[in-house]
Amino acid sequence: MIPRMRANFGVADLVRAERDALRSDGRPVLIDYIRAATQAPYVVLAPSGRASITVLIEALGCTRVILPAYTCKSVVEAVLVAGAAPINIAVNAHYQMDLKAVANAAGPGVMIVLTHQFGLITDPRPYRKIADQSGAVLIEDAAAAFGGTWGGHPLGAHSDAVLYSFDATKIIHTPVKGGCITMASAEVYDAVQAQMTLVTQEQTCFDRVKYFAIGVLYGLLANPVIYGLFHFIFFRLRGRVTSEDSVVRTARNALFRLNISSAQAHLLIPQVDALPSIRQKRRALYAAYWEVLREGGHDETPADLQDGDIPTRFAFALSGDRQTFLNKALKKGMDFGTAFSHIAADHNFQTEHSVANRIVNAPLYPRLTPKERDRIIAFLRSSAKTEGY
Repeated sequence: MIPRMRANFGVADLVRAERDALRSDGRPVLIDYIRAATQAPYVVLAPSGRASITVLIEALGCTRVILPAYTCKSVVEAVLVAGAAPINIAVNAHYQMDLKAVANAAGPGVMIVLTHQFGLITDPRPYRKIADQSGAVLIEDAAAAFGGTWGGHPLGAHSDAVLYSFDATKIIHTPVKGGCITMASAEVYDAVQAQMTLVTQEQTCFDRVKYFAIGVLYGLLANPVIYGLFHFIFFRLRGRVTSEDSVVRTARNALFRLNISSAQAHLLIPQVDALPSIRQKRRALYAAYWEVLREGGHDETPADLQDGDIPTRFAFALSGDRQTFLNKALKKGMDFGTAFSHIAADHNFQTEHSVANRIVNAPLYPRLTPKERDRIIAFLRSSAKTEGY
């Protein structure tokens, strides 16, 4: 079975990273690589993307946080962990927040979270204008957009901080999670670094062994046969299509507390170095899939790629029954995932909940083989002809 995701690394990479960690601390080197990739003078490593949000809220003294109503549930959880109140804003077909509603909700003590959903970059300039006029803080949620640009430049030129995630569903990967925050201001950096130091801790030996074992599992799941068995046991037998659920969790667990280890840093460094290749492969896959959907008359989502986009997922909304579509894909030996099936916004946001109930992801990652890509394209084309989307 073609997996819905594959990590950028294999077991040999994990072993190499552990060996390198015995020789040197990889974290200062990783920070230098991130600085070069993002052109940001200040970088703080984080346990995860969600931990980055929580630390930013706490460090910058925000009590309310403006969010897109259609976003990952973990973003809302991160806001609540920080003790702030989320303000959900309706989004358009390209997941961008209604600017008038943002302006009405912005003010001192408010953080605006500008999300580059699925690696599709949103113009930050209108949000910067709102933040300046209202006294709000503007951060960019680029969890899914490491390596993305706007106007030919890396993200961050128009915001107070940018957060990235190194989850295995994002652009660069480490088990289990990881992330970073980039900033242009020394004042913001000092506040964020102090708060990150206060609320995080080094991984224990047990933690590092656990994460290594999970990494080995990620490596094994790259094999289509092993992944098929895994999917059957953990999804099919349980009658599920996603590991997501509707429970909003507010405990400050390990994903908020355990910072990146030296071995994780050594695993990430070559991926940052390979970012241009990763970007090119992802964009090529996205364009190939989108061409098939466009031929079939699909015009709701996704969007055409812009120059700065670095797609994490190829997410599109179905017009028919999602479970039927997913089952047909499984019979063809491919696992189409979902995206934020359980959002935390209340049900007054009917459009956003409709998208959450209908959206699916075609497998999109650099380690997809040409044969697998062709099989996915053939399935998309045949489905468009027989059912539409």
